[in-house]
Amino acid sequence: MELGAFSISLAVKDIEASRKFYEKFGFNAFAGAYQMMSLPPQLKMVQRGQDRGHFEIVPTQPMTMETHTELLNQVVLKLLAP
Repeated sequence: MELGAFSISLAVKDIEASRKFYEKFGFNAFAGAYQMMSLPPQLKMVQRGQDRGHFEIVPTQPMTMETHTELLNQVVLKLLAP
């Protein structure tokens, strides 16, 4: 089963030791600011939580996980800053 991209936030004392540990299991870090270039009309962005910079892409109507995944694969993002 392929899970695709997801994120997790952890509070750690030694970020380099933590990064090396997770890289052994195939995880890698990526970050940066992105601009939304294209979003299928069946999806929308919503702001979540107290961080005004935290957004999620969610369906506009009920759909299967398969359809949701297909639509997420159509999202086009442009990296603005690494």
